[in-house]
Order: sequence, then C-alpha cells, then structure tokens
Amino acid sequence: MLTTACLIKNNLVKSPFSKIRIGKEFDGGYVICPDFKYDCVLGCGISDDVSFENDLLNRIGKVPCYLFDGTIENIPVKREEFTFIKKNIGEKETDFTTNLGDYMKEYRSIFLKMDIEGGEYDWFRFLDQDESTRNLLDNVTQIVLEIHSLNVKNELAKSLLKLLFEYFYAIHIHGNNCCWFSTPEPDGCHFFNVFEITLLNKRCFNKIEFSNEEFPTSYDMKNTLHNQELYLYTYPFYERIVRCDYDVYKISPWNSVYNDKFEFDIVKNSEGKRWLVVSRDHPWGQNLQVRMENVKNGNIKIIPCGVSNRNCTVYKLDNDI
Repeated sequence: MLTTACLIKNNLVKSPFSKIRIGKEFDGGYVICPDFKYDCVLGCGISDDVSFENDLLNRIGKVPCYLFDGTIENIPVKREEFTFIKKNIGEKETDFTTNLGDYMKEYRSIFLKMDIEGGEYDWFRFLDQDESTRNLLDNVTQIVLEIHSLNVKNELAKSLLKLLFEYFYAIHIHGNNCCWFSTPEPDGCHFFNVFEITLLNKRCFNKIEFSNEEFPTSYDMKNTLHNQELYLYTYPFYERIVRCDYDVYKISPWNSVYNDKFEFDIVKNSEGKRWLVVSRDHPWGQNLQVRMENVKNGNIKIIPCGVSNRNCTVYKLDNDI
C-alpha cells in the first residue's frame, strides 16, 4: 500500500527556479517559487494575518487578490488589490461558503494559498465531483497548502494529494511543529501530522529531476517558536546507499522522529558474517528501527536496533537480506 510519505516522495521534484520564504516569521509564512506571472491571488484562511498575501503582491505586482475567511469580520490590513469575502471554503456555494469554482473558471494563472484548518477536505469533495471540476486545477499555477490531521484523515489526505499530483509536482514540504508526527501508517512509515506543501503546475517544468533536499531547509522556519523543528531524517526522504561485496542496499531510519542524522555501513568478518553499523550524531538515541532494502533482489527488512547510549550500534545481519 502506498503511504502518504511515499506518495509525496514520488512526486517531490527540484524546483525549476529558486525558492524563498515570504510572509511573517513563524506561523503565517510559506516557501514558494516566486518568479511567475499571475492574474489572480486567492488567499484562503486569514484570521489576523495577511502578511503572506501582502509580500506576494509586493513581488508580483498589481493583480486582484481575494481573501476568504468566514470566522472574521474584516481583514486586518487594507490594500487596493484586496477584496475580502466573509466565507469559508467548502464543497458548495452558499451564503456562508464558497468552493472557489467561479474564480477558478474566470482566471487562468492563479496563485492559491489555503490554510483552513481541515476545510481543504471539503474543497476536495467539490474538486473530485467530475472531470470538469478536477480540470479547474489547471488554471492554478502555484499552491501553498497546509494539510491537517493525518492521524485521523490519512486516507482522505492521500486522495486529495493523488488528485493534486495529476496537475502539480511538489517542490517543498515543511512539518508544522505544533502538531508533531502522525500515528504511523500500517507499514510503520512516519510522517508529519500537519504539514505545508508547495505545488507547482506541471506546465512550469521543462524537465523533471527528483528532489534530494533534506527537510527542513535553511530557509524554513518553525511554526511555533518554543517547539523543536520537525526533521524528515527518515524513510523515504533520508536514504543512504551502502555496498557490500556484490550487493547494494538502500538503508534508512524507519521510525526516527528526532533531529538525529544517521550514517550506515556494513562490515564483514573473516568468517563471512555481516554486521550493520549505525552511526548517529549524538551519543544518546531513540528506540531506532532501520529499513534495509536489497536493490538486487528487492528484499526488505526492518531491523530493530534498540536504544544505544554509544555513538554506534552494531547489528548482526541475517542471510535473507
């Protein structure tokens, strides 16, 4: 079964242009690829902060910017380009909700920001009605989207992402450190419970190269100041290639939820027995599991390395890997 983490990894590519973070410090800023022309900005989820939309307009020039939020009476900052609409994002057009369909039909190069505390799933139900609603996504050039509550909405999140990946590639991800990691999926794969993802329309790419960035990057910022940043130093985003005789292995931490970076090696003694050596930056450790995949025969094994108070852990390898 394809996990959320693997689904994103399979569609995470190098941005064709440089990336920057705009918006206020901590929660409210997002990493984007800034250098495109737009005919409209849709800002969904405002509360008391329009710093992102304001910074974006300062870069791209004078285009209409529609700001949606049914939980506030008005936006905190006025600007000529801003039009405030007191509606939340939903599946249907009502007096209190909008599905953005009319805007997505009218404009042809939209920048969409959506951080609506789980309302993205109602929007997905609108998009997924039929081919005509799904194809509205092709009028969107770039999206920054926060996806919420994988602990309880993992399958719905995967359905939303699968639809988005028909039209977009992911160029950035960042975990919200207010919400920790999700409960592992059935195969044990860890991923963020709430995360920001930046998506760029496939028409913006001349060639595709899969991303080898380690997240978070130097230009990311914590959502919450007093919590540790969330690092993706785990499968499938953090992987090392190790060779032993004629075998080649892909090795990753399987359940790492801390900021330890690991290195791996395989050593062999005179009797031909093999040992996996796991090294970490810090002498203390979590109850680590390691995923090993034999590239040659496809065999996969999850190895329980346990908790170590040393810099290295050594684990005897069976012949089946």
